[in-house]
Amino acid sequence: MADASKTTNRVFLWTVGRSLSTVFTKCLSFVDGIQIINEPFNVAHTCGPERLQDDGSRIQAKFEATLNTVLSAVSSSSTGYDVNLSTYDWVKKMLEADYPGKQIVFCKDFAFALRENYDWIPQGYRHTFLIRDPWKMFPSFKKGWVKLFQDSSLKYQELPAQLNPPKHAFGELYELYQYVQDYGLEKDPIIIDADDLQRDPGSILPQYCKAVGIPYSENLLQWEAGAKVIDSWKIASIFMEGNKMEEDEFYDAAFSSTHFLPPGDPPSQDQIDEDLLPLIDKSMGYYDNMYAARIKPE
Repeated sequence: MADASKTTNRVFLWTVGRSLSTVFTKCLSFVDGIQIINEPFNVAHTCGPERLQDDGSRIQAKFEATLNTVLSAVSSSSTGYDVNLSTYDWVKKMLEADYPGKQIVFCKDFAFALRENYDWIPQGYRHTFLIRDPWKMFPSFKKGWVKLFQDSSLKYQELPAQLNPPKHAFGELYELYQYVQDYGLEKDPIIIDADDLQRDPGSILPQYCKAVGIPYSENLLQWEAGAKVIDSWKIASIFMEGNKMEEDEFYDAAFSSTHFLPPGDPPSQDQIDEDLLPLIDKSMGYYDNMYAARIKPE
């Protein structure tokens, strides 16, 4: 195989859940000559042959049942790749593969899905990061799982290990951010904050694109509604089928979007479920350190 890293511009966006990463990825899908790869490590982590399982979780059985429901809906005609292929070694090779006719490969994924095994990081990529205020991220994340599992009594700490990593996603993201600097993978990683992106996309988006070598046009500030764009993504079929489920709300807003909406205010403490407060408290230090190093609106 040729050294594709020398012939193709490759960019990785590492993030946490509910951070506007899908709408950001949808936006970049309209760049000419780009290949989007969506959450391949997350697929391996949650759904693939080497997926993490937590038999002690009250919700684990519901998670497995939901997973099986989606898998049963996947057919030979389904779009996307087979989740059974998704070992970590397969994902790394897929990320490093050649993509004829593509000038840019852009992948977004969750740092916690690496399980702190940095040997799985693919070669040839620029590493960038997207963060979001934990006061916004955790309530949004919990709301989605409460709806999916149809369990209003669900506490965040009851989520299976696949969905609630030991350092609650922000710790894993910050440690990866430090790793890529300490080991020379990225000297000054680009960080964008979701609120900044929503508030001033006309400043943040061109700065990001320029920094990582993605062609920018003001046309990227407005795009088509709907999920048709993901037909061109490299994405697991289980995610494609899961998005069609009526109870799913994780991607609906992103796929129906046509532009970045202004950010809302974070909820006050008395509006936050008590089970989320310790997670927010543990995550704020990681978030604040990365926020201080973010690119700012000009």
